[in-house]
Amino acid sequence: MVRRISLMALVCLSVAVGGCGADRSRKLLGGVDVRNEQLGAVRPGEGPRTVYVADFTLDAENIQSDPGVKGLLPGQSQSQRPGLLGGLGQRLRGTLGAGSPGDRAREIVDAMAAALVKSLSDKGVPARRIASTTGALPRDGWLVQGMFTEVDEGSRLKRAVIGFGAGATSMDVQVGVSDLAGKDPRQPFIMFGTVKDPSKMPGAVVTMNPYVAAAKFVMEKNATGKDIEKTAEQIVDEILKYRQKFEDEARANRTAP
Repeated sequence: MVRRISLMALVCLSVAVGGCGADRSRKLLGGVDVRNEQLGAVRPGEGPRTVYVADFTLDAENIQSDPGVKGLLPGQSQSQRPGLLGGLGQRLRGTLGAGSPGDRAREIVDAMAAALVKSLSDKGVPARRIASTTGALPRDGWLVQGMFTEVDEGSRLKRAVIGFGAGATSMDVQVGVSDLAGKDPRQPFIMFGTVKDPSKMPGAVVTMNPYVAAAKFVMEKNATGKDIEKTAEQIVDEILKYRQKFEDEARANRTAP
């Protein structure tokens, strides 16, 4: 049984459709693998006054069972058995203490948001953490949203799960950046991550045509605070690189005869 740790899902992603230019070259930039860029139709020409960072989405397996008890019930979980052992299984689900998958997932989500805000601020970009993207949003600036993902046994993309033996040991970080002054402030104008087709993201709603920059951000599920800070810095470096790129393109367009 999976419990959602954050309600902030990247439900705003879209496919880069025909007519978009594509740079198929591969290059290594700052330790981040960048490939399969596709130019979207809508993107801001100026950098943000403030960048708002939402909690990234990460799920957690919320069942922690005692292997000894489980061994007495071959082929069944404790909750599937009636009587005392079934009740024990139910209590185990409700008494996950410190160090549970839920705690670990919250730690990663919190550390990532804090590290992104710090890295942006350290690089001269005013940044704030935003509590929720479901209500009213600021009317100016950029919004950074994200999701931790992994590939299941059927080679399908799914949201990453922190838990005991749940999924792979590592996870990818997908990041979307949207313009809060735009028509739809929740729709990213640029997408970073390993997904070439954003419509295949879990829960994606295809309504826009983002600039897809497949910078690969990978984190271990047992990542240390330093690991999370390093990944956050790589994400910020990519965002700022494209901010400069968009500003340069807009400036060139304004001065073109």
